[in-house]
Amino acid sequence: MADENPLLKIVEVVLAVLLLGAVFFAGRAIYRGLPKSGLAASAVDSAAQFELNIVMRDLAVDGQTQIELYPMEYKALQREFMVNGRPGKNFDEYLAQRLRRLSPVKLQIDRSGRGQARLTAGAWWMRATVAHANGEVMEWRMPLTISQPVHTVELSGENAYERTKKF
Repeated sequence: MADENPLLKIVEVVLAVLLLGAVFFAGRAIYRGLPKSGLAASAVDSAAQFELNIVMRDLAVDGQTQIELYPMEYKALQREFMVNGRPGKNFDEYLAQRLRRLSPVKLQIDRSGRGQARLTAGAWWMRATVAHANGEVMEWRMPLTISQPVHTVELSGENAYERTKKF
């Protein structure tokens, strides 16, 4: 075995280098596919080329308004819950648990009831709440598919998910 073929040794070295390169590039591709963490990274991402406009109609924007956008596909999460759901846990609890792992893009609404965010294309889920001074709280939950350069969502009393009032 002391007299190995030099050509065989060269082939072994070349294959080893190719294997290391393949592992490196596969890891890099997976890392690049992961969602960005942190608000600053997702809000100023250079790939965020799509504009989302939020318009609040027939709502007094006198109270506290909070709008959060999560990069997730809502229908896929529902299917995952149906397959992997835990007994004694409802979908809202499952959703809240999953949302804790994601960094939302937060949107500010001005006095005229308008807000704007730059997002990447794909599936997003929006949760918006308005807490009025009179104790009324309105909430919107909706899946969004961002695929056009400009996308507008109108929030009103008619399309609210939930409306509550504290006495």
